[in-house]
Amino acid sequence: DSDKQRSVKIVTIDALLEKDLMPMPQLAKLDIQGFELEALKGGTRLFGNVEVFILEASLFEFIKGQPIFDEVVAFMKNKGYVVYDFPGFLRRPHDGALGQCDICFTKANGVLRSNNHWL
Repeated sequence: DSDKQRSVKIVTIDALLEKDLMPMPQLAKLDIQGFELEALKGGTRLFGNVEVFILEASLFEFIKGQPIFDEVVAFMKNKGYVVYDFPGFLRRPHDGALGQCDICFTKANGVLRSNNHWL
């Protein structure tokens, strides 16, 4: 039943990596309804090692206190990652405005940003 509240143990990404319960990924995709930055605060070992992050970002504060688009971009910029692409968009039914998007971030000095040519 999806309406029931349940308790779950919280394990950080860093703890999983430190205990060798998961390998260091090259790509990390987080879609946890506005809590992506909280999860990344427990995944500091990812930064500098992961080439690409895909994070969901909202353009409106759908959940009180959740970071919105510009805060997500600033957080990742502070970690050495820049916007590379937008793999997904979701418009809100209320007025058709862009409500959420997936943002692909890559290392600012990584392989995907090594070429600035148009063609």
